[in-house]
Amino acid sequence: MNPHFTLPHLSPVKKTVLQAIILAVVLTAPLLFAESGVGPSFLPAERKQAASDRPTAQQLRQLIAAQNQGFTGATQSAHAPEAIAPSKEIYASSIILQHGDNHTLLPPYSLIHIPAHLEKKITRTPSGKYMPWPEFYNAHRSWLFTHHITIQQAEGKAPIKPEVAHQFTRINRLVVSVFQNHPISTLPKQ
Repeated sequence: MNPHFTLPHLSPVKKTVLQAIILAVVLTAPLLFAESGVGPSFLPAERKQAASDRPTAQQLRQLIAAQNQGFTGATQSAHAPEAIAPSKEIYASSIILQHGDNHTLLPPYSLIHIPAHLEKKITRTPSGKYMPWPEFYNAHRSWLFTHHITIQQAEGKAPIKPEVAHQFTRINRLVVSVFQNHPISTLPKQ
């Protein structure tokens, strides 16, 4: 005896239609006969319905009005603010990289490797326009290289691996230590 249900006396088209109807009923039955299970009537008796933290429409209007009061007459600018040159005190304690008419500042001890032919890029008296580090780095990637370090390496608690330091001599670029893409001082291993 065949354990599968068959419809031997129907035409193939009628069998297909009947099978499709049976399949649709079987698949949708849980959705048709089940309750949603949502709402206070489905909570156990010992649990209370959660209080709503949702603000009313009136509260939202008051909040928006209060926020907009501080911005009356304000305008938005399509241009980023101009970079302000740092004070002279910062220049005295920083490393100054100069290229053409632009210069930038780096924290002391942030240069990991300085090739001999790039020593002239480091100066004590800057000239030209100050450029923030991200712009300066993007403009001079041909001779600058960044090496991401950890906080432990910056504090001198962990060394830069010798094989990594050896690679710096091979790339023939000025290497700047960075943490989260910003220059950082790197103290020697203590």
